[in-house]
Amino acid sequence: MGRLVWLWAFACLCGCAVSRQATPPTAGGGEAIAAGARVLLIESDIKFYVITAGGVAEPQPDWTETARTNFVSATRRELAAHGHDLVTTNPDAPDERLISYEKLHQAVAQTIAIWNGRLPAKHGRFDYSLGPGVSFMKERYGADYALFVTYHDARASGGQQAKAIIAGLFGVYGVNVGGQSGYASLVDLTSGDVVWCRFVGVGTGDLREPAGADKTVSVLFEGMHGG
Repeated sequence: MGRLVWLWAFACLCGCAVSRQATPPTAGGGEAIAAGARVLLIESDIKFYVITAGGVAEPQPDWTETARTNFVSATRRELAAHGHDLVTTNPDAPDERLISYEKLHQAVAQTIAIWNGRLPAKHGRFDYSLGPGVSFMKERYGADYALFVTYHDARASGGQQAKAIIAGLFGVYGVNVGGQSGYASLVDLTSGDVVWCRFVGVGTGDLREPAGADKTVSVLFEGMHGG
């Protein structure tokens, strides 16, 4: 739940400050990914929740599984449209070394989100890296980049929606009815550098539907291909 909390906090910040979306500075500009690249998708944290009438976010395994399947398919289509190939990991054979880098990436992504890519110690430079050790992914999976993705969707139950409506009638607002937020970042598997990163704190598409997954991916990966 810790990651869900900071993602929702970021979503609230986006909603107040930057038209509900934020894109930290990218390394360089324009095209973040080389032509004809092979991209390793790391999407272990795509989750769906239901907000109960008690205001508790309960995980929904069936929705999550459908969402992840649709997300991978939509990502494959998105990358193919730009001339890139998608590489995936084997979910039935956990890669402990990869998992350790996922945790490292989470820490780096939190830093980028909190400081909007402008950590004072870096004096305005977007200079974030997971280190050259990530090259093992290049060797093991034959990929040029790793695309890390986190995306959470929380939907209010019927009881929670009714509570929000009734509260609104009495002028009481702020009842949690859920929302969507997430991030995607691209890591060069030769250098370990984060070469592009994007956060969204806005509802896009419903990942439980293929068309919704296409819309979500389009918004989440905006700017990765330049333009």
